[in-house]
Amino acid sequence: SPPTGQGPRVFVLTLNDTQVFLNCLQRNTGELLWRQPLAYTDENALTFIDASIFTKRTSTCVVSGNTIVCSLADGMLIGVRVLDGMLQWATAIRDEVSLTPEFRFGWPLATEETTISSPSIQVPCVADGIVVCCNHASASLYGLSLETGEILWKSSRRAFGAGEVGGSPDYYVAGICGNQIILVGDRHCRSVDLKTGDQNWVVQISGSSGRAECRGDRCVIPMRYGQAVTVN
Repeated sequence: SPPTGQGPRVFVLTLNDTQVFLNCLQRNTGELLWRQPLAYTDENALTFIDASIFTKRTSTCVVSGNTIVCSLADGMLIGVRVLDGMLQWATAIRDEVSLTPEFRFGWPLATEETTISSPSIQVPCVADGIVVCCNHASASLYGLSLETGEILWKSSRRAFGAGEVGGSPDYYVAGICGNQIILVGDRHCRSVDLKTGDQNWVVQISGSSGRAECRGDRCVIPMRYGQAVTVN
């Protein structure tokens, strides 16, 4: 897990056997100020089987105000208080998988998609008290309350549009610009509303690479052919 910090403190997620911990360290000395156990996980077994897919097994954390938002690889979002590591809330953002097939007229029904493969690490973004995040174990984008962890809205991680754009999956949240969440996929860049999750617009791109950067009212997207595209 990549570390994050606020003032004199650094926060990092670690795995000890089958338990995930959030650790708070003094920035200039490395002294451990507190450690909070977050969840049990089968990370060791899955890492051995799925070692080539690093992005799917990476947990991350970000700090917003007095809350550390931890996004665990298995689809849990957990809010922790900066001061002392007290747990504030925990919310699952992975889709439930039905193990019982449904039949109609003797034929099995198609099951809903529950995962979207992405080459990018999923990092939560926070703005106006809303946590925006997606997970490899879910085909949905979520907006949660930073204060309570309540799911405020949920929307598809596939773009709405004509041609190749329609149905193109979002790879990651590039950033939040004002009231717009900017999402990037291999063939598109789009905006959804921060308050509702509804799509505002979508533009077609060709062969994104790396990770886009949002600054002000611009989103710069690196492309596979060695150039970059700027979207207003």
